[in-house]
Amino acid sequence: MKEFKNPSNKFRPIPFWSWNDQLEKEEIQNQIVEMKQAGVGGAFFHARSGLKVDYLGEEWFECIKAGIDKGKEVDLDVWLYDEEGWPSGFAGGIVPALSADYHAKFMTLERYTSLKDIDKTAMLAVYLYDKEREFYVKIDWDYNTLLNDGQEFLAVRRHTNPYYIDTMNKRAVEAFLQCTHEVYYEKYGEDFGTYIKGFFTDEPRLTCNHFGELPWSDDLTENFKNRYGYELLDCLPSLFIKSGNYEKFRYDFWKLVNDLFVKSYMKTIYDWCEAHDCKSTGHIMMEESIFSQMTSTGGVMPFYEYMHIPGIDWLRRPISTPVIGKQVGSAACQLGKDKVITESFALCGWNVSFEELKWIAEWQFVNGVNMICQHLQAYTIRGSRKRDYPPSLFHQQTWWKDYKKFNDYLGRLCVALSEGNQSADVLLLHPMRSGFLTYDGTRTEDIRVLDDEFTKISVSLSGNHISYHYGDETIIENHGRIEEGQFCLGKIAYKTVILPHMHSIDKITVKLLLEFLNKGGVVLSAGRFPTFTNGSEEELSQLKAGCVTIKAEEIRDYLKEVKLVSLSIAEKKKEIRNISYQQRQTGEGTLLFLVNHDQKETYQAEVTVFNGSYQVKRLLGETGEEEVIGFLAEKDKTVFPLEFKPMQSYILMLEQTEKPRTISLPVKEYEIITLQRNWKIEKLGLNSLTLDFCTYSIDGGEVLGPVSVIKLQDILMELRRPCEVTMNFSFEADLDLDANKEFYLVAEEAKIFDITVNGTSIPYSKEAGYWKDKTFKKVDIKPNVINGRNEITLHTTFRQSQKVYDVLYGENVYETEKNKITYEVELESIYLLGDFGVISKTPFRKVEREAMFSDGPFLVVDKPAAFSGNEFTKQGLLFFAEDMVISQEIEISDRNKKYLLDFGKQNAPLIKIFVNGCLVKDSLWAPYTADISDYVKEGINEIKLWIYASNRNLLGPHHHIDGECYNVGPDSFTGKWSWVERKSEADATDIADRTKNYWTDSYSFVKFGLKE
Repeated sequence: MKEFKNPSNKFRPIPFWSWNDQLEKEEIQNQIVEMKQAGVGGAFFHARSGLKVDYLGEEWFECIKAGIDKGKEVDLDVWLYDEEGWPSGFAGGIVPALSADYHAKFMTLERYTSLKDIDKTAMLAVYLYDKEREFYVKIDWDYNTLLNDGQEFLAVRRHTNPYYIDTMNKRAVEAFLQCTHEVYYEKYGEDFGTYIKGFFTDEPRLTCNHFGELPWSDDLTENFKNRYGYELLDCLPSLFIKSGNYEKFRYDFWKLVNDLFVKSYMKTIYDWCEAHDCKSTGHIMMEESIFSQMTSTGGVMPFYEYMHIPGIDWLRRPISTPVIGKQVGSAACQLGKDKVITESFALCGWNVSFEELKWIAEWQFVNGVNMICQHLQAYTIRGSRKRDYPPSLFHQQTWWKDYKKFNDYLGRLCVALSEGNQSADVLLLHPMRSGFLTYDGTRTEDIRVLDDEFTKISVSLSGNHISYHYGDETIIENHGRIEEGQFCLGKIAYKTVILPHMHSIDKITVKLLLEFLNKGGVVLSAGRFPTFTNGSEEELSQLKAGCVTIKAEEIRDYLKEVKLVSLSIAEKKKEIRNISYQQRQTGEGTLLFLVNHDQKETYQAEVTVFNGSYQVKRLLGETGEEEVIGFLAEKDKTVFPLEFKPMQSYILMLEQTEKPRTISLPVKEYEIITLQRNWKIEKLGLNSLTLDFCTYSIDGGEVLGPVSVIKLQDILMELRRPCEVTMNFSFEADLDLDANKEFYLVAEEAKIFDITVNGTSIPYSKEAGYWKDKTFKKVDIKPNVINGRNEITLHTTFRQSQKVYDVLYGENVYETEKNKITYEVELESIYLLGDFGVISKTPFRKVEREAMFSDGPFLVVDKPAAFSGNEFTKQGLLFFAEDMVISQEIEISDRNKKYLLDFGKQNAPLIKIFVNGCLVKDSLWAPYTADISDYVKEGINEIKLWIYASNRNLLGPHHHIDGECYNVGPDSFTGKWSWVERKSEADATDIADRTKNYWTDSYSFVKFGLKE
């Protein structure tokens, strides 16, 4: 692996670069230099909410050109995000405006007792339905027979969405290409394939936003008749109710819908990119479960054939089951795609650690991903942008200058997982098409069980260390064959096929499985055997007779008997279910990637590689180096021990050896050094206090409040007109004002405010500079601060464009518009910044996730000089978002011993450990120990920790009832429900969740320092 130590751009992360404000060409080029220095390989230039230049306008393209030019200069790859906001396809609104033919469409079922009550506008058809016999028939509008008991009229209505496109309509997609891709190519075609690598398409979807809505396209009727030979409109109610031959109709309908979406949208873009020497990548909407895919795509795996770099996204901090990664990873292997990308880290929140980011990435990587797009790097975090599904993993972070360490690690991991080919002997059929039968526009019990059972068997196979792929029936239809007694799917040959819980199976799949059985193949049935096929029922019966019925937990033992288990990762003779692995065959040997998904447990694992003798070495992603580990290589297996700390992983290379051999490494005997609880503060970055409540007056009227600033913004929005607003903030101080050297007010866009402090007008001056973000302007108020109560007043004119009001208060406005909204004036919290401490005047309440609540109020005091204990937030650093250096001394009596410093798990994204002035370790994740033997001396030794804080306690969310949120979106800061409150994107939401108040006036903080 030539590039493992120093990965090139093609292996390095490619973040979303959010262009979300007024753009300046010089700043664009400066940020490109920052990104290059941070070790990313490229960036997706991404128009996003807050953008203040016209998307696809002249100034936009001047900025694109500035980015391309600087990218060439510093060797940073340029990738283009193909939309303004998301979902992709509408070109910022240009495409829907061209023709009503391009508008997205969907249908709903309505019930009536009289035809006279029906508004015939946009009605597709009407039906007479006998509820008792579960039978319906299409009727004409002049039907005049009275209804019998148990009868009603069913009407199917066609709806349009003028904000988005019909993704089943190739004409609409071609118009999208004409408005975006073709314009880029016309301007920068000479750079395509060299400096401009390709396009990211984001979350295209079928437009069904609510339960009871199903997809429609005006091309469906003709396409359906041509493909199946019967009339679509005769059968529409069967999509919503179990009536008539509903299984066949649903199967035919959804197979067509999925195919039209795939071919009209994804293949059209893929073909364009093929013809223009660039790559298509991105991801499709709602990949998580069968249910979620039915709401948005009808199945995501067929799309991957028409992406040069197939992709997924993972939004939120918790990880999940193997399904989402295994879907894309399986298809990529089968179709010969050597790169698989994930858009990750959105919603993780400002306090997410590097260890958690690594954990999220590696959970996906072990299931088939090998390329990453970080969500996101924000051009600015001014205003609502700081709440745009945070964090911004960019220059606003305290640790930014050390970010290259993380990107180097990810790049090396991508190199390793791009080598050779992934091994898998087992094919698990994906029951996506069973979703066709069980979905009626709602989350039925049948589809819930289907998802649950598929998840269970996937988790069981992964936890039992069986190397497997999913088999999608569309990919099987196009690329399946039987060769030499193996079930071949594209480039991969499988020795065993497993049928999970299923309702349907395609006729082509049935025929291939029968051939596979006749050639000696093994087919296991591990759940409900499918009862519907669109082919021969006799052949389905033959398949059932040829299957081995088995329980999921019995599969490992069965496969072990036939020598189709290649690996064991066990503790006390039991497979460790929380550790997953991927195996690859490379030119240098067998590569193993092993990942502990458990966040709490340490495992003492015995790894056994069957069917071969190997010598084992470890590849260190942190440094690019390699080291030998101890192993026992016998004739038919190789065994070695590994300790897995929580969230720890290993990259191993196994090289074939002809003779059995044992490598035993000497066990290092360490004296463990633990740290004391008393710390001297050597250096403390400027401290901060967030002021997010104020009283206010509108147009010089009555003083109201106090109210949170974020809610004041809503109050003023509700006026739907310009107004004058005065905000009055206050804070209490009790500190040595002579000893205090720096005291600033930090206000976003300070120049738009008239500012007074304790009655004195404070003119804004650029000379004070900025903090965190170039829009966070510092205003020196030290001469004006007094002990006791201090008052800060900000006055400005509040105004918005009419477009903003139309988007927020219009009826049936689609997410395309909300995802690209740009406010003219945004009212935000203000910040105090200086060399002081901040304490709470009321006690703290502990909550889960290393968090605590305080009811305030807060007091500005002298900055701390020392810490007692390892949790520093409550010791004057409540809103702290900088770095600091702390120290203590240890005594060493024998220089000849080996010493291991155990500093415990950290509550900080990065800690640098120094011993006697020498850097020993940059600690980003486990193990939280450091060999300090070479750095100590006999007598007194100084230990210094340089600790970096996150932006969480500064920026929040402070007022969510859950305290620290692991799924953070814009409304996590407001108390309103939003989709991020769901436990996963695969979940449906109860109405009680949507009406719940998520706000508390209390302040939540996370712990900072070392774990106690």
